[in-house]
Amino acid sequence: MVQHISLVQKIKRMLKNDLKNPHMLIETIGKSVLGEDIECIVISEDPMKYGISYCEKQYKEITSKHPPSTSNNKDMKLPILINASIHGTEPVGAKVVLELVNYLMENESGAAKELLKHFIFICVPMANPDGLKKGTRYNENGFDLNRDFIFQTQPETKAIVNLIKTCNPVVLFDLHGYVSKLKDKIGLIEPCTQPHNPHYEYDLYIKWALPMAEKMENNLLFSRNNFFSNRYKNMKGVCIPFRDLSSGWDDYAPFCTSSYAILHGAIGSTIEAPSSGNDSIPWMLEAILGACQFLMDNKQEFLSDYLLFFQRGIHLNHPNHPNNFFPTCYIFTASNNTSHKVYRLVNHLINNGVKVDITLEDTTVEERFVPKGSFVIRMGQAKSVLANNLLWKGEIEPKGKFSDICVWSLPLFWGVQSITTSTTLLAETKEISNKDLPAQENKTSHDKRIGIIYDGGLYRKQSHAGLKSCLNKLGFTVKEVHPRSLINKQSLEDIDVLIYNGFEYLFYTKERVKPIYQKHVLESIQQQKRCKKTLDYFLSKGGKFIAIGAGPAKITKSIFHLTNCTINTGKRNNNAIIHVDYLDHPINMGYSSKDIGFVYRPVWFSNTDGVEVIARISSDQNALIAGNWSDFENAKGYPVIIKEKSRDVVLIGLEICHRGQPEHLFNILFNAIYS
Repeated sequence: MVQHISLVQKIKRMLKNDLKNPHMLIETIGKSVLGEDIECIVISEDPMKYGISYCEKQYKEITSKHPPSTSNNKDMKLPILINASIHGTEPVGAKVVLELVNYLMENESGAAKELLKHFIFICVPMANPDGLKKGTRYNENGFDLNRDFIFQTQPETKAIVNLIKTCNPVVLFDLHGYVSKLKDKIGLIEPCTQPHNPHYEYDLYIKWALPMAEKMENNLLFSRNNFFSNRYKNMKGVCIPFRDLSSGWDDYAPFCTSSYAILHGAIGSTIEAPSSGNDSIPWMLEAILGACQFLMDNKQEFLSDYLLFFQRGIHLNHPNHPNNFFPTCYIFTASNNTSHKVYRLVNHLINNGVKVDITLEDTTVEERFVPKGSFVIRMGQAKSVLANNLLWKGEIEPKGKFSDICVWSLPLFWGVQSITTSTTLLAETKEISNKDLPAQENKTSHDKRIGIIYDGGLYRKQSHAGLKSCLNKLGFTVKEVHPRSLINKQSLEDIDVLIYNGFEYLFYTKERVKPIYQKHVLESIQQQKRCKKTLDYFLSKGGKFIAIGAGPAKITKSIFHLTNCTINTGKRNNNAIIHVDYLDHPINMGYSSKDIGFVYRPVWFSNTDGVEVIARISSDQNALIAGNWSDFENAKGYPVIIKEKSRDVVLIGLEICHRGQPEHLFNILFNAIYS
């Protein structure tokens, strides 16, 4: 941790000392959870002239032309965005940014000077300053920021998204460590394995991403004698997943920085340093310099394809997509009950660089009434792939092996009804900005004292972070309870409701997990028994226990013995948006009888004669809306929310607060707390 703090201090000193450098400009692009500045270093021939505002103006100019043109753009400056240390346990990225800055600043002639003729380097040395300072993967709220680029729940993510939207980089390098998938091909440089996000203009992306990665590899091989360790000196190449792996490193879900940037037209590339040793810094720097040389050697052709990406969107001409993949537009209408949800969605779209219009008159589309004041997102815009990616419902059973979730529909996750049409909307409209939207509601506070079981980063995740975010948005203050504290009856005295959403391993004994994770779990079987006694005592005194997801449901039965139902679970990475039959019960207040649900590692319940069934997975033919759930037919019709009759125990099989994202489902938890 001391090492991480000194690195942060070093970066801050460098930023302060170099403010007067003629080739460097420092801008603050946002704040972390703890209020730390997120700094952006702009390096160019003249950063006052060729900076972020120049990039924004340049994008507007090239996308206002029909078609976008590279004529008279031979001297066009290409923005390259370098994002570093979004995981606080990977300081190598921040160190590489320092080395790149030194390289560009200290070499006023030769190669460095040539780079500044062609590029604007936009570098974020500490995308996660709180995590970097503390030496943790997560931000202060417990979120993995590199899984937050669709819903953008965290301030650090929002800052990076706004930077991408504003400067529209031709390439984004996201600097990570420490990965070596292959013995002799050390480190990793994207492009990815299949399956790829179906929205990408993948022909344009792979045309440049693969040869650029191979140029980076060649640069490293050429320089290998300059490294110190034999591992680096003897490397045979770099792992390029698209070329070298069959699966396991896909870019289907655009939750990561690099895959999200592809939706903005960038060549997104995650670079994983092979190790945490000193050689990793020049290794990564040489890779970046190799990419820059490749771009300079192919600048005009590369620039033509960069502009072609936007041209395809403007003209709704996507030659590698099915004809019906992109609708003509999406339409959202705010009603009294849903206006805050619609405004939130529209605000989010605008923040991502999506153009939104508002209707100036009543109209109809496909015989459906569209009142004046409805919001229209036309697909005929430069970033149509981004807009559709955020708004589509997703695919049913997409093919492939996924490293993350495969559904993320904003309208479905946030409870917004839409009209999706392939008919041209004839009504008069005008484009709007965030300033045209009403202010969002302030949250209220509630009297229930809530405790959540804290997982601390078990298996490199903080699953409780999404639960805590959900409860905070609902207006509750939260006390975090470590599993080991439950061995004492007094640990729950100041809590009314205890909620568990995370891994079942938390209540395993330490010999069942790897040594690195033993600090998070229980010491012994005896401690398991004492935790059970604490919960029994808590419930006997009027407390409530809520278990959310597969892991907590399994522990509720196997260790706490609070239910006799059978707990059925699907595969770990199965995730889907489904139709749920919500029965007449206070927990379902505000939900229609057939509404949506979200599952990740699905769980459903059988042998439920002794419990109250609150909601069931729909047995309809079209119950699976989108996603990948291999044994879905086995779960149809079974309960997915139940409540014990003899004690105040609720089991929720839906992932209602996964990463703080499915806000439409948050009120299930609110209702369960008060029912």
